[in-house]
Amino acid sequence: MRVPELNACGSWQDACNFLGKSRGADSVTAVCAAQYAMLLAARSAIGISNYFEDALQVLDSMARAKAEMDIVSCHSPHVIVETQSILRAAQDFLEANTIPCNEWPRPQEIADEVERVVMQRAPRRPLLKYFRKICEPSGFPPQAIELLAMYIEYSNANDILNIFDALDAKPETNDGTGTWIADPGHCEVFGIKVFISYLDGAIRISASPGSYDVTDTHIENAEKIETNLANLRLKIR
Repeated sequence: MRVPELNACGSWQDACNFLGKSRGADSVTAVCAAQYAMLLAARSAIGISNYFEDALQVLDSMARAKAEMDIVSCHSPHVIVETQSILRAAQDFLEANTIPCNEWPRPQEIADEVERVVMQRAPRRPLLKYFRKICEPSGFPPQAIELLAMYIEYSNANDILNIFDALDAKPETNDGTGTWIADPGHCEVFGIKVFISYLDGAIRISASPGSYDVTDTHIENAEKIETNLANLRLKIR
């Protein structure tokens, strides 16, 4: 799975517990947990016999997992859509391949179909080369906020000016000489809204300005920025 912590989940109940403990996680994490729980629920119901009642047991197990995942996610729309879609796919597969009293899918076949659907629906998120997600405390009492940030090293004030010029960002200076550069703060880089600050000899660019959580939109913006950085000779950490 795309969320490494889910690999340690041996049952759909474990996946539910993971989602419950990760309440407030980004939508991709919640969706992956829901998908994994539904797949584990299907596989856990495979027995040693292949009667029609055994096929129904697979759907029953998935229905229980759906209800629990919806509950622990506080009925998040993202989770509801996933659990509903996956359960419905399994139900449709059983109905489409059943001839009453004569033929029906084996539990293993239903579970295999569930896995196919889950793999088809699994989020596909490209790996970022420079940006990385970090958490920082903020406020009092402190609470963790997520940042999607990258760092470009600089040597002096003129170096900063050159970097901002390459990024098409407009920093403020106190006297026009470039001897001191104020934090640009909220601005745009390549036409994308970011927040720029300085940290340990590097310019920090946050692709998630004004937000406490990293969203899919922030990741898409980070990908666009990295594309524009491809041909620039910058010292990126």
